[in-house]
Amino acid sequence: MNDTLAKAGIFRTAQAHTMCALAAQLRVVQRMNALTERWRVHGFDLDFTELVYLGDRNDAERYLNTHGCDTVGTVPADLFVANGLDPIHGDNDKEAPFASVTYLSATLK
Repeated sequence: MNDTLAKAGIFRTAQAHTMCALAAQLRVVQRMNALTERWRVHGFDLDFTELVYLGDRNDAERYLNTHGCDTVGTVPADLFVANGLDPIHGDNDKEAPFASVTYLSATLK
């Protein structure tokens, strides 16, 4: 394969990867918009898309732990119960809104 064709193939692969990433980000934003509407029913009026950075990032818990902090992670269901609210459930635990999210608090040692 000549060098020009190889570079074109790499470009197309990178371009396809970028398109897949953009499509995934769009799905995330759409899901967040739907979840925002569900949470409004519970009195939580916040646009989650304004709080999320969809680009590359570091893991917050690991970063804080390596920079002198003690961290505690809490899942949304536990936060709801701790504040006297019923947790929001999906059809199963993995489908519950923000099931994979952990809210992180940190204290400097």
